[in-house]
Amino acid sequence: MRVVQTIFQETDAAERETKFVCRTAKWKTLPAPIGDVSCASPGDDGIHQILFHEGREMVLVDYRADNPPAGDLGEAAAKIYALLPH
Repeated sequence: MRVVQTIFQETDAAERETKFVCRTAKWKTLPAPIGDVSCASPGDDGIHQILFHEGREMVLVDYRADNPPAGDLGEAAAKIYALLPH
């Protein structure tokens, strides 16, 4: 599992970028959203990803299908979200 965190100077920039990636990559809405804006890759290419933002931070959580199972990726992303300052 890999976690990539990008910190923006402004909260609005993090939200805009997260929405942009979700929209242009045509990722799907999560059944249980994480934060105000979140989405997930379809996983068709063997890479499963979840993207969300909180405040000035945009976070990408992913794993490759060829690695040992990482468990519930949505649950892992929600735990990471909970650790961020709100």
